Amino acid sequence: MWYRSLMWSWLLLTPALLAAQEPPASQHMVTLMVQVISAEGKLLDTKADPAVLLKQEAELAAAGQLLFSDHMQMTALEGHLTSCQFGKAEFLITGRNTAGGFNRGGPPGMPVYSREDLGTILSATTRVVEQGAVAELTFEQSRLNPTKPTAENMESPPPAKGIIQVKTTLVLPTNVPVVIGGMQTQVDHGPMVSTVVIATAKIGPAIPVAAAQVPLQQVQIFALQKLQALATQQFLSQVFHEDNLKFAADERTNSLVIHGTSNQLADLKDVLQQLDR
Repeated sequence: MWYRSLMWSWLLLTPALLAAQEPPASQHMVTLMVQVISAEGKLLDTKADPAVLLKQEAELAAAGQLLFSDHMQMTALEGHLTSCQFGKAEFLITGRNTAGGFNRGGPPGMPVYSREDLGTILSATTRVVEQGAVAELTFEQSRLNPTKPTAENMESPPPAKGIIQVKTTLVLPTNVPVVIGGMQTQVDHGPMVSTVVIATAKIGPAIPVAAAQVPLQQVQIFALQKLQALATQQFLSQVFHEDNLKFAADERTNSLVIHGTSNQLADLKDVLQQLDR
């Protein structure tokens, strides 16, 4: 008779589950303000009061120790993903063609280039609670770090790409700055570089859901047969860079992970099926 007990348990739980999944009658607009401070030769304490760290910015700039200070702001309806990205692409010489004759790499001695996308990416999903805003944050910043020639190769090697990434989920009290992460790095006994990330949440008034409907974001995985996942991801990222779509390549399974609306994913499915024939 265990299955009857299980069935009754399910029937009793189902109304509660359905009620929990019903959309709220209203939602808030949440504004996130993020500041990134990076200094050279100065330790920025991630446990310090955010107000103290913010005051240090002018002092670091005056002392010539401020590498950069980025200010970002995003506003979105709670429960929906928002992101911003700014930066540039650098083409680096990663080697030289040594094959004889002309081929896809060019004539012998021709430089071989690779494209490196640099800049800052910030994405977040928020939910308003009594204590403030629960924020799922991902912050990534990349830049080129110069490298030195070696004894085996006196020609200057291409710069190395350095990436700072912070992922966290936390409660941000309204209008109160919070240090969400930081790191210290040092390369080849060079000067220490210290970076902190500070976030502040501002919650707007609640608005009816009917007046704030926006396309829901979804994630879908596309298994590729003939196309290469990494090359396809790079191609689609360039073609759809203004459409708020996100692409990731899983080279182990030769699959694409795409984040977008249901309509965008349906259109991309048709495109990929045609390209992957």
